[in-house]
Amino acid sequence: MKQLFTFILMSIYLSVTSQTFELVKDIYPGNNNSYPTSLTTFNNKIYFGATDELGSGLWVSDGTSTGTYKISDVTVSSDEYFGRFTEFDSKLYFLGSDATYSSELWVTNGTETGTYMIKDINPGANSSFIRELTVFNNKLYFIAEDDIHGQELWVTNGTETGTYMVKDINPLSSTNYEDPEFLFVFNTKLYFSASDGTHGNELWVSDGTEAGTFMLKDIWVGNGASSPRDFITYNNKLYFNASDDNGRELWVTDGTEIGTYMVKDIYPGSEDGILWVNNDGFKIVNNKMFFWAEDGTNGTELWVTDGTSIGTHLVKDIFPGYDGTLVNSSWPRNFMELNGKLLFVANNDTYGVELWESDGTEVGTKLLKDTNPSNSTSGTYNIVDFKLGTKRNNKLYFMADAGTNGYELWGTDGTETGTIKIVPEFSTTYNPFEFNQNYATILTTMNGDIYMSAKFDDKGYELWKYTAGTTSINTIDKSIIFNVYPNPTSSLLNITCEEEINKIEIMDLVGKVVLEQNLNTNQMNIQDLPIGIYLLTVYADTRIESQKIIKN
Repeated sequence: MKQLFTFILMSIYLSVTSQTFELVKDIYPGNNNSYPTSLTTFNNKIYFGATDELGSGLWVSDGTSTGTYKISDVTVSSDEYFGRFTEFDSKLYFLGSDATYSSELWVTNGTETGTYMIKDINPGANSSFIRELTVFNNKLYFIAEDDIHGQELWVTNGTETGTYMVKDINPLSSTNYEDPEFLFVFNTKLYFSASDGTHGNELWVSDGTEAGTFMLKDIWVGNGASSPRDFITYNNKLYFNASDDNGRELWVTDGTEIGTYMVKDIYPGSEDGILWVNNDGFKIVNNKMFFWAEDGTNGTELWVTDGTSIGTHLVKDIFPGYDGTLVNSSWPRNFMELNGKLLFVANNDTYGVELWESDGTEVGTKLLKDTNPSNSTSGTYNIVDFKLGTKRNNKLYFMADAGTNGYELWGTDGTETGTIKIVPEFSTTYNPFEFNQNYATILTTMNGDIYMSAKFDDKGYELWKYTAGTTSINTIDKSIIFNVYPNPTSSLLNITCEEEINKIEIMDLVGKVVLEQNLNTNQMNIQDLPIGIYLLTVYADTRIESQKIIKN
């Protein structure tokens, strides 16, 4: 009886009212797939690429079916390697193509007439392979390829005449692919990796002018390529990983040549302490910088640094028993921050690949949730894989494959019981997030709701909306534990609750807490709030529930 009671309490706690999944629009009617991709929130609307019966195009949505429509027939690139939508000068810039031009730089202000190609950088049917759109010094910088210089650093002010190459960094080649790359703004300068044809890919810096664009340091002296990447600002310095005779290790710069040096030789000798495939780079949580590395003793594990050699160390050997191969390694990845802790995915021989948490200490680094307890196969990376997290109201929403139904929507508040799978009760679809998970942005938030590209019914992959803060699985008690009246109201709200109230929060539609009350009370005065719709959340003894309220 005690076990049953505990289960019911847990189920009640996870249950919150107002949970809905809603198809925003069946863009490609029937069982066809519109495949919404690159979902981006801008000016209180969602922009994305999608396909209907007439072909691909740029779409916009205000969250309603009638407010979801095609702006232009331009095809939006869904490959994150070439960059997502980027906001600049109150417009969205993106990589697009149409029937006349291959992939070039496009812009939209949300209207048909305001959506157009900025410049045909690589004339005709050739693509300019634009990527890494980066706002710097009130201009937009990016990598592009024309028919003469190969890939170089470019800039635009939003006009055709104001779009030009900053500098021909490698004049010796017209086919220098993937060079330069990794644009990053630090202390009023733009940093990146590039090769001038004499040196390998090294650390470069630019102030946006041709004369002010130069190699900062030849890290791997000669024609060796240090290929710096994964830049991040930490304690007013720029950290990255790069290669030299010591292998690929952790480096730092203050913007000067003499102030650019290796922080620590993590894997002593010439072996790589930080592997080239470290696409997750670094993550800063509570002024600690996390990353994954290998020291030759513990395999590829979770590390942390305070920016000094002595303060750079292993956090925990999550997968013990390193045998000199890459098999017995936890491979921590998909770093995310939530409520002051690091959340990440890691592998070990007990749980397989699962969701972990860390506060930067060995004892504070532990399994958060075993989402697939029936499978503990070590070294299998498709048991649970987390993609494209988006945060809302101190919760993290993400896609995960728990080994039973493919990629599905999950949410976590950073606790084991609060880490749950979120599935519509009517869903009969296997792998509702199958399409293009590695490259396309298919989760975003707007006005407190989560929008996604998904397939939950007999229609294809379409645009869906989830009213967040709720669950739809394993819930037993779906009853509302509190009532609010009058609603709407201009001043006082009366709240009746079955349990003692610990805290009351009122949030606006963008998720900002505008009013909070920590007393056990059944009344709240909202007369000072602007007229509008809000979300009232009651924190009771055993559960948390929310309702929409209207201030008139």
